[in-house]
Amino acid sequence: MRVRRHLNNISVNLAFWFCLSSILLTCILSEIIGRVASDSVNVQLREKLADIAFQTTDKLDQGLFERYREVQLMASRYRVGEPAMSLATMQSMIDQAQDTYSDYAWIGVANVNGTVIASTKGILAGANVAARPWFSNAMRGASNVMDLHEAKMLATKLAPAPSGEPLRFVDVAFPLVAPNGALEGVLGAHLSWEWARKIEQSVITPSMRRSHIEAMILDSSGKVLLGPPSVQGSTLRLPGLAAVERAGVSSAVEHWPDQRDYLVGYSKSRGHPPFPGFGWTVLVRQDAVEAFAPVRLIQQKVLWTGGLIALLFSLIGIVNARRISRPLVTLAREVLRFRTGETTRLEVPAGAYREITELSISFIVLVRDLEQNEAALQGLNASLEQRVSRRTAELAASEDRLRQILEHSHDAFIAIGGQGEVTDWNREAEQTFGWSATEAAGRNLAELIIPPAMRGAHAAGFAQFLQTGQGPALNTRIEVVGMHRDGHAIPIEISIAGFHNGSGYVANAFLRDITERKAAEQTIRDSEQRLQAITDHLPVLISYIDQQHVFRFANANFKAWLGLEPDLVLGQHCRAILGEALYEQRRPNIERALRGEQITFDIASTVLGVERHMHTIYVPAVNSNGVIGGIYTLTSDVSELKAAEQRMAVLARHDTLTGLPNRYQLDEKLFEAVRRCQRSGLSMAVMFLDIDHFKQINDTRGHASGDAVLQEFGRRLQKSVRVTDTVARLAGDEFIVVLEGLHTAQEAEAVAGKMLHSVAAPVEVGDTPLHITTSIGIAYTDGSYLNPADLMAHADAALYEAKAQGRNRYFCAYLSDSRTALPVG
Repeated sequence: MRVRRHLNNISVNLAFWFCLSSILLTCILSEIIGRVASDSVNVQLREKLADIAFQTTDKLDQGLFERYREVQLMASRYRVGEPAMSLATMQSMIDQAQDTYSDYAWIGVANVNGTVIASTKGILAGANVAARPWFSNAMRGASNVMDLHEAKMLATKLAPAPSGEPLRFVDVAFPLVAPNGALEGVLGAHLSWEWARKIEQSVITPSMRRSHIEAMILDSSGKVLLGPPSVQGSTLRLPGLAAVERAGVSSAVEHWPDQRDYLVGYSKSRGHPPFPGFGWTVLVRQDAVEAFAPVRLIQQKVLWTGGLIALLFSLIGIVNARRISRPLVTLAREVLRFRTGETTRLEVPAGAYREITELSISFIVLVRDLEQNEAALQGLNASLEQRVSRRTAELAASEDRLRQILEHSHDAFIAIGGQGEVTDWNREAEQTFGWSATEAAGRNLAELIIPPAMRGAHAAGFAQFLQTGQGPALNTRIEVVGMHRDGHAIPIEISIAGFHNGSGYVANAFLRDITERKAAEQTIRDSEQRLQAITDHLPVLISYIDQQHVFRFANANFKAWLGLEPDLVLGQHCRAILGEALYEQRRPNIERALRGEQITFDIASTVLGVERHMHTIYVPAVNSNGVIGGIYTLTSDVSELKAAEQRMAVLARHDTLTGLPNRYQLDEKLFEAVRRCQRSGLSMAVMFLDIDHFKQINDTRGHASGDAVLQEFGRRLQKSVRVTDTVARLAGDEFIVVLEGLHTAQEAEAVAGKMLHSVAAPVEVGDTPLHITTSIGIAYTDGSYLNPADLMAHADAALYEAKAQGRNRYFCAYLSDSRTALPVG
């Protein structure tokens, strides 16, 4: 009876366990999902905050390094002691730098006494900054960059910060050094702290701020330099600060003084050589409640969804439990009847128990399938043995092929066992190191190819490999020095692969003798050094500029001509090296050359107080594919040639004795004067002069005295006329004067009278003064008739008339449109 009651309860029990399993499974899954999601979000958020902190410190370090280089480059362009570097020039350069570099609140130059001689908008001009740390440190050659501090002297002179905070600066200063090494002063720049706030705002996006993500910048003592108002200026004592000092970047969940938990990412500033950094720490935090809100929402959704699913499955289980269990109960009852003797054979009435009939048929099919599967397994076993034998043969053949490949490889192959012994040594290894395979087999690798001085390091590295399977030389190509059997060193390139063979770690190494490659590299380096030496000693400024107008090569003349070290020039844009004015002067030619045109031009520039006339050639650098990668520039100083050309031009147009215009220039000026007279309608006159009895001076006093008289005569004539008039020496003692802009002939006569009076004064030649006189012929025209040749001819005729009248006088002739000369005086 008990068995029968148990059979009747199968449906109820099955429904109960079905519901209980659904509920338990839902609770377990909800808890697992919640914990996994919480842990995953915790790790992801901490890594995200640490990454944001690292990005911020990287931007801070990179930005401070760029400011460091900018001020260094600016300092290289200032020469306080040079005559060409006036205060106005220096002030202009500072204003230009201030416009270019907007992050600086103030830029100034102080002399060696600490007095500011030029500065941004004249602020602090004349003030003494000798007591300021940035000045004293730069003068001592100490730190060039000072940590963040509040403004002292500039607090009341500059506009307040946009954030409303007190003005704070990072000082960058460099000494100004003359070419002879003497200190000339200090260039100082105050970097506004608003620059750091811009960096923080660029990293913390608006979406992050909506998620209450906050960034802080702490100094080396933990004081908050930049952060939320609630902690601005306070000093933090957090466990994570100690961890970031050791690791550089870290993250944690910490309890803060405001009694709230935060997810915090830390990053330690490391500087950017040669700038060492300030040891600042960037801290990025997010409230833990805000951070884990999505996780709690997921847990709630999983719990509610799981509950609904469990309820649904329970209902389905209750409905289907009886249907599922009915065939099994019927079958169990029939078996029970068979066992108790109620029936002699197991029999199911037709059509009454369809499930049991199907289950019986399934049992019969299952037995038949098991018998068939057993036979199939026996066949598969035999087939598997055949395939294993075939595969073993294939592996043996493959191993033979691999061995043949290794034997004929152009790289040396060495297999190394678990004790460092050689287990395989191919033909190329024999040729490279001099040991035969038989001699090398079983010997320690270090004894064969490792130089004695390097065996200790090899032993330590191999011991680490045997323990961990890791090593610095694994799975990469490195260059080392090997040893031949006879003891000479061999440069080799080696690649090592390690693996575990079941009993321990072993390694395979491929080695290549790179002696020829090293020799070729040395040849290239020697060639580059020779090329550098040649270009450095040529009297030419040579450089290479790429498509972005960035210097990639510069010879030593950059130091001599521009005052810039070639190493500092490389990687810099032309604008930063040449300055805005010189760069814009050359930019159109640079762009034309980068389009494939060879450019030649002459230009005058003043750099370091030296004016140079430069002849420049831009040659496009075209590679084998026809692509222009940049341009070669060759600039030669042609100042001496230009000066010689100017001297030749002066000699060709001036009298060598008196410095006055000669006959060639006189013709030009007379022609121009006639044209101006025609346009203006005014009168003009040509005066022909010579020195009375000049031959006697040469005969009695010598030609040296005569030359002195001619020079003094020319000077007195120049003093007697206006700067717009022309005085020229024609030949010997003959001189021509061209007067323009006249109104009457009396004006010309007045000038002639002035000349007679000036020439009459004694001429000091040697110990005895000379008294000389002159005769003057004047050809005057009111503009009605103008012809240069006729004016000269009539002036010459008037001169002879003056001499005929007794010398030391003038005679003026009027030239009309009837081409007749009428005497007027």
